[in-house]
Amino acid sequence: MPDYLLDTTEVIDYARGLNETVKLLRTLFDEGSTLGCCDIVVAEVHAGVRARDRAKVDELLDALRFYSADRSLAKKAGEYIDEYGRKGVTLAVADALIAAVAIGHRLTLVTKNQRHYPMPELMLYVQPGTQR
Repeated sequence: MPDYLLDTTEVIDYARGLNETVKLLRTLFDEGSTLGCCDIVVAEVHAGVRARDRAKVDELLDALRFYSADRSLAKKAGEYIDEYGRKGVTLAVADALIAAVAIGHRLTLVTKNQRHYPMPELMLYVQPGTQR
């Protein structure tokens, strides 16, 4: 079973009760996969979570395995920003860090924003109805 890193969108959609996301996360968990988040996702979620969703967000985040971006992963994120910038592709610092954490910990990233993650070595969970 692969282990998964949840992108910010997945945490927010779960908290909002988006049926598709709730079902997906429950299915992955029931299959025995580990679901995780990272420091960047925690920060992004808390920067924009609606007050009515805060308790559900915290409940989910507390249940997830936590992965952090250490110095080597932060360096890799910077290298991604530089590499793709030279190709004319702008990467957000947060997305580059999330990708580096997923790659560094050999996790599959669950996201609806596949275009934010052009790294070919990054394993992405592509939900039905979305495109990479």
